[in-house]
Amino acid sequence: MKSIKMFRTKQSDTATISELFADDGSELCLGQNQIFVLEPVLRVFKQRGSSAIGEGVFPLKIITRASNNSKAILVEGTENFTEILFHPGNWIWDTHGCLLPGIHPKEIEFNTNWHGYNYKQSSFQVSNSVNSLNFLMDFIQNNNITHIEIKNSLDPNNNPILIKEAKQDKTKLLIQELLKEIQS
Repeated sequence: MKSIKMFRTKQSDTATISELFADDGSELCLGQNQIFVLEPVLRVFKQRGSSAIGEGVFPLKIITRASNNSKAILVEGTENFTEILFHPGNWIWDTHGCLLPGIHPKEIEFNTNWHGYNYKQSSFQVSNSVNSLNFLMDFIQNNNITHIEIKNSLDPNNNPILIKEAKQDKTKLLIQELLKEIQS
């Protein structure tokens, strides 16, 4: 089974950013830019369209969407979720509960109103999502990738567990596996 790895490394009020890696631990890059994934926030109680799927290993399938005849990557076998796709989009409100590949993740703030109370929320955005999705689909097809492994790489204080300064991707994966063993 060949898989890509997705490590959740940042979370805001409304969104989560993840890093993508190949089976060998190398970063998946569009040109010189690493591809990230924007998705809804992790929630204890799942809310349709606004909750991230849980950790696990899931089959992948490239499909043609009936709604608009576009290509997307279907993530299968997600418990309590259906139709989880990698599809293009740049903002959290584009996710509809799905995964948006892109580059240059940026933290943003926006004002919202809830029952007369105005407050700021933080989120993320990504850019170049269409090209990132096309690269990802080509990578999956050309490398016979059949699954995605999703791991939460955030500690309880929302800090990345992965050491960002470590540029050796295999070292990052080794550290992640060691931390998992220590926490078990």
